[in-house]
Amino acid sequence: MQVSMGNNSYLFQDNGEIKIKTFNNFIDVNKFETKYGLMITEDNGEWVSYLYNVTENGAEEVAYGNFQHVFEYNNKVYAISSLSHLTSYHSGLHEIRKFDDKFVKITIFRTEDMTISGGFCEENYLYFYSNSFDYNGLYRFNLDNNELELIHKDLCWMIRVNSLLKKDNFIYIHGNYNLIKYDLNSKEMEIFTTLEEDQLNTLYLGKFKLIKFWDEIFLEK
Repeated sequence: MQVSMGNNSYLFQDNGEIKIKTFNNFIDVNKFETKYGLMITEDNGEWVSYLYNVTENGAEEVAYGNFQHVFEYNNKVYAISSLSHLTSYHSGLHEIRKFDDKFVKITIFRTEDMTISGGFCEENYLYFYSNSFDYNGLYRFNLDNNELELIHKDLCWMIRVNSLLKKDNFIYIHGNYNLIKYDLNSKEMEIFTTLEEDQLNTLYLGKFKLIKFWDEIFLEK
């Protein structure tokens, strides 16, 4: 299940191919179809916002917070909240339920020092990237036992991640004109760029210098 977090662009699969969807303008209002109806997130950053549910009877407030994404998985509706402001980072995964015609937000996971910048659900795991300073890295959260696992710390800490996708045994991470292909078995990665030759001078990913060769970037220490 794709969890597209990008406000400017995001990764998606089309007939088995990995593609990037790019918006002309920054998107701060997102719409998601769920079993409860159309849910709308409006991200106002440090001024927070609300999660709404819209049906033929009108709009109803579901919850208050920095919600960025809603997705349905195994017949459950989940909402992701995440905020990065100055030195403040916090995020959460919440299940949205409805009892007696009222919505209830059940927080499954919440942290005050991480972000959720892109995610993908598969086999009851939520894979996501945190862009926070101290807890930067690729993680996965077990929806069965609520355990959090660090897969790779500082995998792409110089890149502002906005979308993540898992296909087979690879994690694809997109942000800042870069696409990272990460092998979950070997723990190795390849880095590609969407920049043209005349736009690319010297890019760095942590201590690594990135060298472009045609459409591919290689790491040079």
